[in-house]
Amino acid sequence: MTDADRLRLRGWVKLGEGLKLHAYQDSLGFWTLGYGRLIDATKGGGISKDEAEYLLGNDLKRMERECEKLPAYLDLSPSRQAVLIEMCFILGPDGLRLFKRMFKALAEQDYAEAADCILASKMAGQIGARAVRLAEQLKTGRWAVNALSET
Repeated sequence: MTDADRLRLRGWVKLGEGLKLHAYQDSLGFWTLGYGRLIDATKGGGISKDEAEYLLGNDLKRMERECEKLPAYLDLSPSRQAVLIEMCFILGPDGLRLFKRMFKALAEQDYAEAADCILASKMAGQIGARAVRLAEQLKTGRWAVNALSET
């Protein structure tokens, strides 16, 4: 098959499947995404690690753009910016904006208070040790050790 044939096939599949940018159940009730991509684990569906890495990269870029709009963000060190990006990833931009006391502390460079805001949050109860790591990194400005940083 030539590249032109593959391009024509791609167009026909896109036309036949339609595009849905959210998970949905197909006509047989199986979870699907995009242009008919089967993601239902009961039928052997899913995504590859490369696809997951690609999606994560896009998500983190989007969260970074959201954080650039936040007060005090641009004045923070990269390690502290990373905490806000990760929180934005966890909570979404609207959820992160609810940390008004934390942003006030960041504007005053009171990193201990900002870290306490993380630990006192509902999010901390949901993510446990991850919240402790985020708070410590925000407080000290030092990157936490990450066993996965090389992957």
